[in-house]
Amino acid sequence: MRNISLCAISAALTIGGCAGPMISPDADLSAPPPATTAFDGSYRSTIRLVSAPSTVQGNWCGTKGQPVITVRDGQFIYSIPHPNMPGGGGLMGTLTTTEMLATIRSDGVFLGQSSEGTISGRVDRNRLEGIIDGMMCKYAVTGYRL
Repeated sequence: MRNISLCAISAALTIGGCAGPMISPDADLSAPPPATTAFDGSYRSTIRLVSAPSTVQGNWCGTKGQPVITVRDGQFIYSIPHPNMPGGGGLMGTLTTTEMLATIRSDGVFLGQSSEGTISGRVDRNRLEGIIDGMMCKYAVTGYRL
């Protein structure tokens, strides 16, 4: 009889250990994780053209970029004016500025995209570095916290 009781207790403990962590019945599982604010602030930035296809004529990719990047609640929008694109700017003839929303993870990596391209990079202490790839042009962006 004692062997049966030990087997039952052992089986109950083994099965109970597979249950995983308990989640409150009130927990909202659809809510996204909270945004990191560790990198919030303003960064003075510079932009440099890395590459453009040989089919791009003249200085179509020329831009002054965005002089200050403002990070709020772990997100920022980077705007790239395209004043030299044919047809008044942009491929559609009306787009003069590309805007990309980026979200910074807790490890400092940021990612974002728009219909015109992608932005990715990393914030490390007081320095922000990234790549913008889109609108036929690829740029490197660097920023330093103000």
